Amino acid sequence: GLGQSLGFGLGVKLAAMDRPLVIVVGDGSFMYNPVIQSLAFSHEETVPIAIIVMNNHGYEAMKGDHLSYYPNGVAAQNEIYIGRAITEFDYSELARPFGGYGVNVKDTGELEAAYKGAFKAIADGKLAIVNVSLTK
Repeated sequence: GLGQSLGFGLGVKLAAMDRPLVIVVGDGSFMYNPVIQSLAFSHEETVPIAIIVMNNHGYEAMKGDHLSYYPNGVAAQNEIYIGRAITEFDYSELARPFGGYGVNVKDTGELEAAYKGAFKAIADGKLAIVNVSLTK
């Protein structure tokens, strides 16, 4: 559900501190979470998590809802889905204030190194955020 992944992920990590935890979340859903509070908790309590943000720069679920409820509505007819677009943020920058590892991935060739860096960070007790820019 929207806004639950970071809290649930931290809870899972607390229950299994010896295992690495990776949270995969879309950018729209990520922004529904208490992001700063979760990152601060991860840092202050040394609960290392890796967050992979699948960033397509929009709330695609909102567009889907528009179309499912009103397939012939004004939004569909004009290709205008108010509240759906998200400015191009690099969420990996949020790791830095909390002593974490952050990387922005724009090409699939960068994924392996980014994931290795994230797993090294959490093995070292730090949080990690990998912002994966998706193309449409």
